[in-house]
Amino acid sequence: MILRRRALAFATILAALCFHQGVVSAQTAVGSLLAPATDVTTASPAAAPSVADKRVENAELLRVAERKSESNPTDAAAAAELVSYKTAETILAQQEAVDQQIKDLQVREEELRKELTAWSAPAHEPATSISFVDFDSLVNRFAAEQARTELVRSKLKAAKSALEQAQSDLNTREQERRKALEALDAGRTGPDAATLTAAVDEAKRLSALATDSAALRKKELEREKLADTVQGLTVELLNGKVDRYRPLVVFTEAELQDQLQKLKSQEEFVRTTLKQAENDASANARSWILAKRRLKAAGGNDPVLAEEVEAWQRARDNALDQKNGALDQLLQIEQLRTVWTRLYKLTSGTEPLSPDELGTWKDETIGVLKVLVGSTQAHLLRIDELRGDLATILGKAAAAKDGPEELRRFIDSQRGSVEAMIRTHETNLVSIGASRRLHGKLRTELGRGIDLLSPEQWARNLWAGVVWLWEYEIAADHELSITVGKIVRALLIFFAGWISARMASRFFAHRLLHRFRLSKDATAVIRTILFYTLVVTVALIALRTANVPLTAFTILGGAVAISVGFGSQALINNFLSGLIMLAERPVRIGERVLFGNYDGVVEDVGFRCTKLRTGSDHLVTIPNSALINDAIENVGRRRTIQRTINLQITYDTPRESIAAAVTAIREILEEPGLREPIHPVIGWDRHPPKVFFNEFHAESLNIQVVYHFAPPDQAAFNEHAQQVNFRIFEEFERLGVSFAFPSRTVYLAGNGPRQIATRLAAEDAA
Repeated sequence: MILRRRALAFATILAALCFHQGVVSAQTAVGSLLAPATDVTTASPAAAPSVADKRVENAELLRVAERKSESNPTDAAAAAELVSYKTAETILAQQEAVDQQIKDLQVREEELRKELTAWSAPAHEPATSISFVDFDSLVNRFAAEQARTELVRSKLKAAKSALEQAQSDLNTREQERRKALEALDAGRTGPDAATLTAAVDEAKRLSALATDSAALRKKELEREKLADTVQGLTVELLNGKVDRYRPLVVFTEAELQDQLQKLKSQEEFVRTTLKQAENDASANARSWILAKRRLKAAGGNDPVLAEEVEAWQRARDNALDQKNGALDQLLQIEQLRTVWTRLYKLTSGTEPLSPDELGTWKDETIGVLKVLVGSTQAHLLRIDELRGDLATILGKAAAAKDGPEELRRFIDSQRGSVEAMIRTHETNLVSIGASRRLHGKLRTELGRGIDLLSPEQWARNLWAGVVWLWEYEIAADHELSITVGKIVRALLIFFAGWISARMASRFFAHRLLHRFRLSKDATAVIRTILFYTLVVTVALIALRTANVPLTAFTILGGAVAISVGFGSQALINNFLSGLIMLAERPVRIGERVLFGNYDGVVEDVGFRCTKLRTGSDHLVTIPNSALINDAIENVGRRRTIQRTINLQITYDTPRESIAAAVTAIREILEEPGLREPIHPVIGWDRHPPKVFFNEFHAESLNIQVVYHFAPPDQAAFNEHAQQVNFRIFEEFERLGVSFAFPSRTVYLAGNGPRQIATRLAAEDAA
């Protein structure tokens, strides 16, 4: 019994231990599945093998893969394995190279920091002087390093992007590896076990390649960061040296003569090149002409002769390019002599320089720099064109590789000529770049020299510039000149005269013409004519002040006529219409007119347009041509206000009541107080008010009342109309006449005939 209990306890403990081990194993497996992919940026350096060890291991695997591929060349898996190991060898070699670059940059960083610390120390004293040539080399190096800084930063940015991409690829490969392992675990005993095992091996190799690639990208990022740090230290050190040496620059006469001697030697070499290029151009041109004659004699269909013609043409073009390049270099050498001489005068201080002379030098330098920039663009475009020609020639050479020897020789000659032309233009670019740098140095020194001018010299320069601009001649006519100052004076006179003409015309119209008690229309006409007369007079005076001959306007008469005929038709049409408006006066200031959709009072009648003030206090501008061509209803000139009333009464109104209503309305219009304003202008007796029962409408009977009210005062007319309306209401109520409103009576089919309650007058008489 005791033995049984002990055995049971032992089995229980053993089962518990096995269960615990299984749980731990399961947790480990799940944890490995859920854990993120390997991140090379956080891997422990101590745990990772060195690059050299990896290369030794990869070399052994590569040899095995090569033997496997050689034994079975058709095995795709073996071929893929071989490619992966070769790729790994390349990546590991790159890692070793990057490691060495990182070490070199670290050493360079330490050297620069020590040099920068020593240079910045107060105890460090630079030399008492530095030659201008040495300082110029230092400045050029500083400028080059500044330009290189942007390139280094671009590389750093690209390295960061490459590392992010490599890390993403690594995560993807790790996911694929885990999926392959899961598939192998699930199908280890199945028929696809071999295929799944090969897939796992392939996934492991790809994951290893991705890991090595990510490690390489991490090292490249570290290298670019160090390069950026080293570049910053280099720029800082050079900047400090430039600032420290700038006041100590000395440009001696010996240095100037040395530079001039170098330019002289360079000029002799360029002249020799120029002479040789001229001779080659002449000889090649003759050979080209002879080749064209042979091609023409052969009927123009011989491909060998055609290539010969093109070869000699290319040779001639090459000689001409060399000749033009030599001429450009001679011009640049002459300009460089001037630059070195001016730099010597600026920095040595041997001769006093006036502000005018400095300004002239500055303008000339800027002009030369612009020409050099244009030449640079021209050479770059020519190089691009020649590279396109070279690609075409290489294509012809590839097509003629099995052709005649002579044909290949002419094509090779064309290629040599084009390549020589490319080298010529590249050499010219180098020469232009050196010239641009030296001219830029002179431009900087000139700016610094001008900045050091005293305030008095600045004021003199400013005044001299103003005087030059004021006296700048724009045009000339015989012995008369038109300058900027005269144009400015003419404009001032014209604008002052314009304002004076407006003020004078208003004063004359509002002060003097009112004493003669002229109408508003006459005052407006006289004011407008006076204003434009004064403006034309002032314009003639301004033109005479600017020395602009009036005969020039006769020359421009045809152009003005054409412009009037095409572009100024509307303006001239409105102007002429304004003259007609002022002459005929179909509307006057203060009159109410109806034009189109506008109802307003005339405020102004000008030469171009007429202005109306509407009842909503809006100002409407109407072109005069529209008023002349369209109908205008002049409400302000009416003698009376006509009123037409249509009184609609019901159909059940008796005939006697209708007649009584008509009579009552006529009597209302003759009542004292209502009769007097009606027809006083055109006569009551000749045109009495008219009241008739005139219409049978669909829903009512109509009584029409027509009369005229005078004088045409709208407020009085409204008051009178109100009184008439009240009296009509009273009479209609007394007579029992009802006003009709819209209605309709429907009779159904089958109803009996309706009796008409209407009697004829004959029946009444009976």
